[in-house]
Amino acid sequence: MAHPLRSRLGKLTPGLSAKERAVLLRAHNAGEPEDPSIRDTMPRSQVKTFNRYAQLIVIANHALWPAQWVLASHV
Repeated sequence: MAHPLRSRLGKLTPGLSAKERAVLLRAHNAGEPEDPSIRDTMPRSQVKTFNRYAQLIVIANHALWPAQWVLASHV
């Protein structure tokens, strides 16, 4: 049985912008395997912008991780 959210996203992914794809990619990587349709349906014209957003997400997570760890240890 197909996952209902994945089914709905499958219908939407062809129309997503590079930024929207990067956000979805991050959401999926938070605890689920990546949905291949996020990248597979991306137009070639979006690849460079998508990669830039994906790199910014990685850098932000790397820079903010120490602060998150300190906050979590004090709560």
